[in-house]
Amino acid sequence: MPKSGVVLNTRFRAILDFHKVKLSDEEYELLCKRFISKAKNEVNYVDFDKVLRYYSGDWEKEDTTKTS
Repeated sequence: MPKSGVVLNTRFRAILDFHKVKLSDEEYELLCKRFISKAKNEVNYVDFDKVLRYYSGDWEKEDTTKTS
């Protein structure tokens, strides 16, 4: 089954809860709004992951190890 890069909002919340990411309902709604997919009830987790990698510094490390 191919990966789509999106999950339902409820699944995304469950994943965050599992990883002990504590967010208020307002914070969660803002996060969903920022990473909304084509459907309003879906979150684009690929974009979310890219932003996390960028701000954690992992994105730069990943880019510097690539060869052209």
